[in-house]
Amino acid sequence: MAYIGRPSIVGNFVKLDSITAVNGQAAYTMQNNSVNFTDYSTVNQFLVSLNSVIQSPGSSFTVSGSTLTFASNLATGDVIDFIIVFGNSLSAGVPTDDTVSTAKLADNAVTAAKITDSTITAAKLASGVVQNQSAFKNLFINGDMSIAQRGTTSSSTGYQTVDRWQLNTGTQQEQKTDTPDARFSNSFEITGTTGGSSGYGICSQRIESKNVLQALGQTCTLSAYVKNTGTSTVNVSVEVYRANSTDNFSGLTLLTSLTGQAITTSWNRITFPSFTVTDACATGLEVRIFRYDASNNQEWLLTGVQLEVGSSASDFEFLPFDVNRNRCYRYYYLHTDSVATNKPIGVGFYYNGSYLGIAVHFPVSMRGTPSVVSPNSTDYFKIDRNGGADSFNSISLEIGSQNAMYCYNASQVSGTGGEAGYVRTHNASSYLAFSSEL
Repeated sequence: MAYIGRPSIVGNFVKLDSITAVNGQAAYTMQNNSVNFTDYSTVNQFLVSLNSVIQSPGSSFTVSGSTLTFASNLATGDVIDFIIVFGNSLSAGVPTDDTVSTAKLADNAVTAAKITDSTITAAKLASGVVQNQSAFKNLFINGDMSIAQRGTTSSSTGYQTVDRWQLNTGTQQEQKTDTPDARFSNSFEITGTTGGSSGYGICSQRIESKNVLQALGQTCTLSAYVKNTGTSTVNVSVEVYRANSTDNFSGLTLLTSLTGQAITTSWNRITFPSFTVTDACATGLEVRIFRYDASNNQEWLLTGVQLEVGSSASDFEFLPFDVNRNRCYRYYYLHTDSVATNKPIGVGFYYNGSYLGIAVHFPVSMRGTPSVVSPNSTDYFKIDRNGGADSFNSISLEIGSQNAMYCYNASQVSGTGGEAGYVRTHNASSYLAFSSEL
C-alpha cells in the first residue's frame, strides 16, 4: 500500500540502551548501540517500565525524535527498568539472518549496483564462467620475449635472437629492454628492409600441431604491445597460415589476413579482429606479424604477443621464467654458451685412440631428435684426461633421441682407448646447442 509521509518501520523489535534516572529530570535521550534512536512511527510502539511498573504511552511518557519525556521529573532512587520498541506487525520488516531463501527473491531483484567488487572471489565463479582464463591460454611461446638463448642481436634472418620468434624479412633483429611497463622485461625489435617490393619487416612464430588442438573450430583473438622506433608510420598487419602437412612448414596455405592496426611512438596494446581456426589447421600454424613501407625506415618493438581462444583479448598471461624457458627448450636447447672459455660440456671418453664420445642429456624432452648446433674452428673444444689435455675443433652427432644425445669427434683427438675426462669449451666463441625448431 502507499503512504503519505513517512512509512511505518516494520518488524524491528529493539531493546534500547540502559538509561540512568537523574534527579529532577524528565527528558532522556534514547540510544541503540550508542547511536541515537529514531526508528519508530508512534509512541504506541514503546513498552517502558519505570520502577517495575509499565508506563502508559502518551500519558505517562511521550517521544519526539530521539527524546523520551516522562510526565513528571524523576527523583533519586527511580529506576528505568527497560525500554523496548516494537515494529509494525502488519509487515515482515527487516528479516532476521538465514530467513530469506532464493525462492523469496523477485526476478532481477539483485542488480550489479548492489554487488561490490571485493565480494566476488575466484571461489564464487564456476569453472569456465570467465572467458580466456585457463592456464597456458596463449598459443604463442615466449610471447613476452624474455628468453633469448642464441643472443640478443643479429643482422641475419631466421632464428637468431629471441626464442621461438624468427625474422622472416628484415635487416636486424634484437632483444631489447624497452617495455610497456614493469611487468615485462624484454621486447623484440624488428628492422625492416627498404626499397621496392622488399620494404618489409616480418617476424613470425610457428605453432606446433599439438598446441593448436585447443583452438580448432574456435574463435581466436590476437593481441600485442607495439611501439614505433623508426620513421615509418604504417600499420602493423597479421597473416595466419596453416602448414600443408603436420609440422612441416615448407608448404603453407593462407588462413586469414587480419586488418592492420595503428602503431605510435608510445607503447600501445593493439587487438586484431577475431578469426576462426578451422579444423584443417590441426597441421600447425604460422603467424606472421609485419609492416610494409618501401620508402621509410621502419624499426618497431613487439612484446606481450598473445593468441587465445575467445572473441576478445584478455590480460596477457605471464608465466614463471623457468616454465617459459623450459617450453623454449623443447625447440632449442643451449647446453653450453659462448660467454667465456672453460664452460663445462660433460664427461667424455675415448672409444679408441682417435674417437672421443660425449653424452648429453636434455633438461626437457625436445620436439624431435635434434641436430647439433656448434661452431667448427681450431681448438674450440678440449678434453682434460690422465694429467693432460687434448684439443679439437668440433662436435658432431652420432646417435640421439628427444631426451639425450651421443656426440663425438673422430678427426682431431688422440688418446688412449678407455680413458675418460672432462670436456669443456676452449674459446670464448665456442658453444654447444641442440635444435628441433619447426
